[in-house]
Amino acid sequence: MEKEFTRYKTWSKGETDKYEKTIEELEQKLGEGRRSAESWKRKHDSVQTDLESVIKEKYNLQEQIEHLNDEITSLKENQTDEIAQQQNEKTKLEQKLREANHKIKSLEHEKADLQKKSDNEIEDLTSKLTP
Repeated sequence: MEKEFTRYKTWSKGETDKYEKTIEELEQKLGEGRRSAESWKRKHDSVQTDLESVIKEKYNLQEQIEHLNDEITSLKENQTDEIAQQQNEKTKLEQKLREANHKIKSLEHEKADLQKKSDNEIEDLTSKLTP
């Protein structure tokens, strides 16, 4: 019986060593898994932070684009208003120019008529003075 006990004890010791070795290996693998999980968590957190900052930058850029589009629209409206105002001024000036040209022609006709009349009166007076 003692032999069996010794044999059982030896076998038990071997099994215990084997289980302890297996437990140590599992603990090592578990530690590696935890370290790997922690590494992946840090990477995930880093990517999440980067994603959040890129999203914020995207929204800022969208706001800037909207602001610039509003400015462009405003500038176009102002430019259109200025162009219309300048066209109105140009039209008024062209009208004044046409009126001035018309008045010049009218005055030139009047001058020519007065010149003819004056020439005729001088001729009449001359003919009356010379017998």
